[in-house]
Amino acid sequence: MYYDQDNGYFRLKAYGRPEDHLWYYAGDGLYNDHWEFISEHACTPGDPKRWEDAGNEGDIYYNDLNDSYYIYRQFGRPSDHDWFFPTGDRSNHYWLFSGVHSGTSEDPKSVDEYGTVGSVYKHDVKYYTVKKRGSPGDHHRLFERGSNVNDYCELGSYKENNGTFLRSKSIDMPGDVGYVYFSQEQQRYFVLKQAGATTEPGWAFPTDGKDNDKWFNSGRNQGTFLQPKTFQEYGKLGFIYFDETK
Repeated sequence: MYYDQDNGYFRLKAYGRPEDHLWYYAGDGLYNDHWEFISEHACTPGDPKRWEDAGNEGDIYYNDLNDSYYIYRQFGRPSDHDWFFPTGDRSNHYWLFSGVHSGTSEDPKSVDEYGTVGSVYKHDVKYYTVKKRGSPGDHHRLFERGSNVNDYCELGSYKENNGTFLRSKSIDMPGDVGYVYFSQEQQRYFVLKQAGATTEPGWAFPTDGKDNDKWFNSGRNQGTFLQPKTFQEYGKLGFIYFDETK
């Protein structure tokens, strides 16, 4: 799979190094002799695929008609085969219902919801990251008293730095698409565009006040009533902005 920051994710249809053969990406949603367009989305809990996107068994999809998440049970593009999402909290031959929470630190799953590897759950006041697919509540896979790790999940540090604007991460902490980071040097917030090792070369925050292929520059404000964002700042669902023109 290849990623083009202007169009999204593509599957290569030939053998070789694309740069050597000048195999240019097809446009968004298109195909050519060398590429099949897959999705604009990364297929992570924070950036699930949509019904029009090609997928593999186990991929995460989001249905905006009922604000729910599903695990794909087939291969291919659902919209090509009329493989519709089921209604309500049901599963069918094409889809496994995965709940109404994405499984990120900002929107953790409840223990009765199905999750994938890396999904974040909240139980009582603690956050957990699961290491296997399934529903923790079905299998009593929560921690034994006094334990921070077992075969199914491990205690997360999300309570302190859960990747939100109120509890943003530092660049030495791992994260997923959509997690919020804060630069002490620049006194700015950045939102992660790609999952990856943020401590590796090439992952530094942009310093020109703009976005780059790995980060959205989200400005200096948190997006709360006490610190509302300005019109020019990147925001997420539910953030508070202040209209300076009034």
